[in-house]
Amino acid sequence: MINYKTTRTNKYNERGLYIATVLGSSDFQVGDRIIGVNGNEVSSSVQMRDIISKCHVDEIVTITVMRDDEYIDVYVPLTEKDLAAASIPSSTPEYAA
Repeated sequence: MINYKTTRTNKYNERGLYIATVLGSSDFQVGDRIIGVNGNEVSSSVQMRDIISKCHVDEIVTITVMRDDEYIDVYVPLTEKDLAAASIPSSTPEYAA
C-alpha cells in the first residue's frame, strides 16, 4: 500500500514530488523526492496517478525516489485502495492523496 502524501516541488528547479508525510509503516521517508514510477519520469501527481491507474491490484510498482543524492527504487504492491485513489481526479494537482 502506498503510505505517503506528496507535494509538488518547484524549489531549486528540482523535478519530482516531495514526500511530505509518511503514513504508518513504509519504505518511504519524509523528504524523499519521487522522480519515477515504473521507469517513467514523473513531475506531478497527475502523471503519477495516470501511470498507477493503468496497473492492477497486487502488481508491484517500482517508485524511484531521490534520497540524500542517491536514486532508490521502492517496490510497492498495489491495493484496491491505491487504484481507487489513482482514479479520482485531483482538484489540486500539487497534492496526491
